[in-house]
Order: sequence, then structure tokens, then C-alpha cells
Amino acid sequence: MSYPKRHHFIPQMLQRRFANPNGQLYSFDKRRSEDGVNPGNPANLFVEKHLYSIKRKSGDKHPELEIRLSKVEGAADSVIRKIEEAAANGRAPELSKEERDIWDLFFYVQWKRTPDCFESTKALVEFDETLQRSIGEFEHKSRLLTGAEREELKDPVAISRLKHNAKVGAVGLGSGEVTKALADKGGAILKIEAPNKNFILGSYPVAKLASPGHAHISDPTVEIWLPISPKLAVSPGYAKGEERLIPTRNAKVIRCINEAIAKQSTVIAGSNEKLIVSLSRPR
Repeated sequence: MSYPKRHHFIPQMLQRRFANPNGQLYSFDKRRSEDGVNPGNPANLFVEKHLYSIKRKSGDKHPELEIRLSKVEGAADSVIRKIEEAAANGRAPELSKEERDIWDLFFYVQWKRTPDCFESTKALVEFDETLQRSIGEFEHKSRLLTGAEREELKDPVAISRLKHNAKVGAVGLGSGEVTKALADKGGAILKIEAPNKNFILGSYPVAKLASPGHAHISDPTVEIWLPISPKLAVSPGYAKGEERLIPTRNAKVIRCINEAIAKQSTVIAGSNEKLIVSLSRPR
């Protein structure tokens, strides 16, 4: 059986919503800032080889998580279409329980599945310390490691494989606390009505706006926005079961979300070249 090797951490179905009439996105990569802003195809943006594949000792790679994520994306695409249609008609989408469950899962994985998120996750940043702590707990609760097992854990290739698989596991397992917090909220859809203003995509696509001392998603003062098109961004908000469409022409609000995404992302992209150029040169 042939398995997918190229894994998009920003789904192509989402990228295509931000593309210009020629199907292209203008992108900027901080790792190659000297290249500036360039047009590209969604097939070649926000993608890494075997990002969600479990790597085995034998060298085999199995993309079980990528297959699962693709199914989530397919279901979420229908929900996004419903949100877009409702917003175009000036109303909230009135998602069903099933649609809301799909959306909450999609929102969560978009927040946690990207390489930029991995790089900011403490347990992965401090992987060596986390591994040694886990070994200690295992030996305390179960048994001592064998000599062969200890030697394997000194092998850089083995360590790299374990760290990669830990990233895959972190996405696949999800967080009961976060998903419950999402399920306990309603929904806000921010709609840009200014013709010359747009949202962008980022390799860390969810913008979290919070004041000092207020960070948890359950805090009503914390705003978390995921742009789903150049004109729409969605956030968990309000009381459970409540949905609101929020039209805006407020340039400061739009810029705040875009700047938050640009600041935390390695790569940003959008249909408006001038906007991406502007955000590639932070003030």
C-alpha cells in the first residue's frame, strides 16, 4: 500500500481559501528572509516529509496520524463551508452538536499540530530532561533498564526517533482539558467588511491574545482566533451554545491578529503581496 509522505500541517483546503485568483499564495519564510516575499502553490507550502509518520526501529515510517488528520480536515471542510455561507448571508452558522464537535477537534489540532508549536512545547524543548525523568519513573514503577536498552538510549539516531515520535504522539493524544474548555464555549466569527483588509495564514495559525496573568483558554478575557479565509476568523467565545457573527472594519483589531500570527510563525502567507511584505518587516 502506498502511504502519503508529504504532510501539510496547514491543510491545502485551508490554504486554497487564502489563494489569489491564480491559485497562488504570497509567502515569507523567516529562515530565508533574504529571499523576500514570493508566490507559491499550496501544494508546496506548509508541508514537511513524514511529519506525522511514526518512525520504527526498522526504518519503516507509518503515517497513521496523517491519515486520521486527513479525515478530520475533510469533515472540517464541510463545517467551514457552512460558516462561510452563513457569514455571507450576515448570520451565525448555527452548528449542530456533531458539527461543533468536528470544529472543536479541527481547531485543537490546528493549534497543536505545527512544527512551530512543537518548538514552543516545553516537554519537547526540554526533551532530554523529560526522557531521563521518564526513565527514572519507569525504573521506579516497573524494572531497571537492561544494558542493551541503556546503550540504545545513548544512540543519537534512536533519540531523534523517540523525539519525533513524541511529537506525533502529542498531536494524536490531544488534551482533554483543552477540548473540554473548547466544548464549554460558544463561537465567535469575525468578518472583515473593509475591502482592503485581510487575514493571513501562518505556520503557527492560531493567534492567542491575552493580558499578563490571563493565559488559560477558559478565561473569558482570553481571545483565540483562527483565520479560515482572508475575511473570516473563528474563535471559541461567549456562552456554550451561543454563536455570534461580528462584522468589523477596525484596522487595529485585524492588524493585531495578523501581527500575533506573524510574530509566532516561521512562515506567513496570503493573497495580498503588500500585506505579507508589511508583516515581514515588523514595526
